[in-house]
Amino acid sequence: MEIIILLGPPGAGKGTQADLLAKEFDFIHLSTGDLLRQEIANQTEVGKIAEALISKGKFFPDDLIIKIVSDYLSHNLDKKGVILDGFPRTLPQARYLSDLCKKLEIKKVKVVNLEVHEEELVDRLMKRAKVQNRIDDTREIIHKRFEIYEKETLPLIDYYSSLGLLQNTNGIGRIEEIHKSILKIVKY
Repeated sequence: MEIIILLGPPGAGKGTQADLLAKEFDFIHLSTGDLLRQEIANQTEVGKIAEALISKGKFFPDDLIIKIVSDYLSHNLDKKGVILDGFPRTLPQARYLSDLCKKLEIKKVKVVNLEVHEEELVDRLMKRAKVQNRIDDTREIIHKRFEIYEKETLPLIDYYSSLGLLQNTNGIGRIEEIHKSILKIVKY
């Protein structure tokens, strides 16, 4: 199994690019956000916790999201690969994922960081809010998510750089152009 991790701030296009990559390589697209929204829609216990946090722009607790991803990866080792979108978001999650990959003998891990400036992201997220009616895409929550991203997720750039895994690419432009730049990074 191979893992491709997509990093970037909220609204950078991780989900869109993960869908394209999954189709291109016949990989699974594992979006923790989609999993949590599914749990919310089904009104599960996890969904109720997730809804309360997401509606305030907060991230889901590390221990619970780690368990969800760990279980998912462990049960899908027969698959060709997985695109991770929304995980890891914190250093503890990234460290856990590194340990899990060693334990599961997953040796191919690539990390792509989509670089997009904040003004562009706010515009994208406000448009997405209108189209998808998402509870986590209000201007107030968007700014809160950026604060959390800078504090908790941005350190992953240094972490994956130190491991020699990180590749940056421009996340601004047409979807197809961004996809082509990502393909240059992840193809071997």
